[in-house]
Amino acid sequence: MNDKVFSNTVLALLKVAPGIGRLQLRKALLIVDAMYHSYYGETLTGITYIKHRHGPVPDYQAHAALFDMELRQIDVIDEPVGLKTKNAHYAIVEPDYSVFNAKAMSIINSVARYVKENTAGKLSNLTHDSVYDSTNMGEAIPITSFYSIELETVPWTRAEKADAKKALEEELKTGGINIERFCVPVEAAAS
Repeated sequence: MNDKVFSNTVLALLKVAPGIGRLQLRKALLIVDAMYHSYYGETLTGITYIKHRHGPVPDYQAHAALFDMELRQIDVIDEPVGLKTKNAHYAIVEPDYSVFNAKAMSIINSVARYVKENTAGKLSNLTHDSVYDSTNMGEAIPITSFYSIELETVPWTRAEKADAKKALEEELKTGGINIERFCVPVEAAAS
């Protein structure tokens, strides 16, 4: 697991989709990693997913890292949803966007919007398939089995583009990143 990329992926997801529940966050990580893997042959976060009775979940190391983040970087607030209560997650620190390439940022934003708009039950249905069924409890599930997950992508808002551009410009001052590689000018995106 790449600790820095993992924690910043979680924070970036929560910046786009504040208040998502525990299951939504874990499914978002799985979808991000599956989509990233389909492009680059490796997961973005470096974690694996194991079979749990509620579906594929991040491995034990990632689970421990999420718990640690809930103590330092994420507020978890019980919020009513109908007759139930969900553990709503809110990032209380800013993500370091410099750890992501342009494709990773696009995937994270698309997945965050998708999970924010869908219930935990609907997200669970995406990941319960024949590969899940044939995997023993507690064993790793091949990330390639999730390649068929399709999301409706929503373009970035002007505010999201401006936030990403600002973060990358700050990194450019110190790290020498080619910002043109990461951002579409706001004027061009508006047309």
